[in-house]
Amino acid sequence: MKKIFVILSALALFTAQAYAADAPLVEVLTGPNSGLPDIEGWFNYDVRTTKLNTVSGYQGEWIERGYRTAQGVPCHAVRINGAGPKGWKAKQISGTADDGLLGEGATFKSLTICGFAAEFDRHPAHGCSLAVRLPDSVLTLESKYASEAEIIQIAETLIKKITGK
Repeated sequence: MKKIFVILSALALFTAQAYAADAPLVEVLTGPNSGLPDIEGWFNYDVRTTKLNTVSGYQGEWIERGYRTAQGVPCHAVRINGAGPKGWKAKQISGTADDGLLGEGATFKSLTICGFAAEFDRHPAHGCSLAVRLPDSVLTLESKYASEAEIIQIAETLIKKITGK
């Protein structure tokens, strides 16, 4: 019993030290941010930035924002930079793949958008998603209503604005 008390006391002490640091472990900010820029002619929702601080240090940002294109297509964008997505790479699928006999009818394919490797997924109930590996981050887009062509166009617009190309 005494060992359990000592272990729990040490755990409480380490947890208290982690939270006593100057920066909170997760800091959520709203407002302007260049990580997901305004697009002229679109409805640009508020940006939400979550700073990912850990006991071992700063690990990057999770930036999210909703958009509605000039044609009325809604899309949710997320950009993760820092150490979070450092090992993620788009799968290279030749042709189109699906989630198999036990799946729910989702299809997948590899693309290149503005010179960057991307992965497109379509699910019958959830819509489509697109993940693009940028040099310093990963951009994901999700929309229940967008077509493949529409979400690719949204990605191209955002990537050009983000990279300045």
